[in-house]
Amino acid sequence: RFLSWDGAVSRRSLVTMPPWTYEAVPMVDQESCLGKDRCGLCVPACPFEAIKVDSGGIFVDSSGCKACGACLTTCPSYAVRWPGSSLTQYEAELQSLLSAGNPGVVVACRQVGAQIDGREGWEQTLPAGWLPVEVPCAGVVTPGWVLQMLARGAAAVALLGCGDGCRIGRKPAMVERTAYLREILGLLGVDRPAERVRALFAEPDGSGELDELAGALDNLPPLRQAERQPATATEFTLTEPAATAQAVLALADRNGGSSGMSLTHDASPLGLVAVREDTCTTCGACATACPTAALSLEEQDEALLLSYDPSLCVDCGRCVPVCPEGEHDTLILESTTDLAALRKGRVTLKRGSIALCKSCGHPIAPTAMLDRIGAVLADSGHSEALLESLTELCADCRIKAA
Repeated sequence: RFLSWDGAVSRRSLVTMPPWTYEAVPMVDQESCLGKDRCGLCVPACPFEAIKVDSGGIFVDSSGCKACGACLTTCPSYAVRWPGSSLTQYEAELQSLLSAGNPGVVVACRQVGAQIDGREGWEQTLPAGWLPVEVPCAGVVTPGWVLQMLARGAAAVALLGCGDGCRIGRKPAMVERTAYLREILGLLGVDRPAERVRALFAEPDGSGELDELAGALDNLPPLRQAERQPATATEFTLTEPAATAQAVLALADRNGGSSGMSLTHDASPLGLVAVREDTCTTCGACATACPTAALSLEEQDEALLLSYDPSLCVDCGRCVPVCPEGEHDTLILESTTDLAALRKGRVTLKRGSIALCKSCGHPIAPTAMLDRIGAVLADSGHSEALLESLTELCADCRIKAA
């Protein structure tokens, strides 16, 4: 990139044209990426339209990328690779910070250092007890990050963003996520949730709110937690939806959260799916569209099982529009974090059967789907022979019969 003309440069830079600087940007690992048809959640998430799709898959256009990190925390399959800003790096950094004591953690946008009093090294001015973590943009920190830190021993977490001067306009998202976190912490039995999570902003004039953190930890009791043990990759993750699901369960168990706790909120990183059994045809379209396998269609002998795991649901909404029975509200998705559902794990939403060809005995399709097709054709006045051919014979036997 070009250096900023209003920034400080060396004498050598003045006679070296053009003045360049290098910045690491994300890339997509094609082997891990689920692809546009199966996922593609990172494409609309990029505020700069720098994530493109071609015949080779999904890729980052480095010329348009502003290194904001939106794709990093949107991808559910660890497919985004980013030197210096990987989820694995942040997981290791946070585990190190939380390995002893009950610190407060400030997760700050990299741009903030230049905005607070125009100085770098802002982390040196943090009040006692608070530890810094820099990220590309504080607005890309998901609720699961914060809940994981609290579940692992942080006394409180503050998100420090650029405020109204944010280049990608993340202030509203930070405020909404903070509201969600405070509400769910209260439902999980965590005391004084408003003091556990804070959203702070450094405004364009350089002013900030770091002074608000002074003394904030003095009278804040430590969170109840299980006996400390070394964290493993499965215990500590920043990838959604596992980050939120695991932390919610841990905090509920340790703080006496109500088993009936359920929170519907626009900022919920988890979704909750319900299916109308009387209109679901077990066609499997929703499972095919689901990028995280939260919805799954399995065949067992001659039975079909449509199942759902709420801990894998990222509330992406891809399942709803592909349901062919949408006019009956067969598939309903809500932005809900539900403790009872998380504790149950994977459940069967609909059990169906597979119709067999009356001629050769081979599978045709789900029985409920064939019944639905038959009803539609009957209402349209088609002949009985056509109905029998489509609903009672497999494709090969239909050809023979013709």
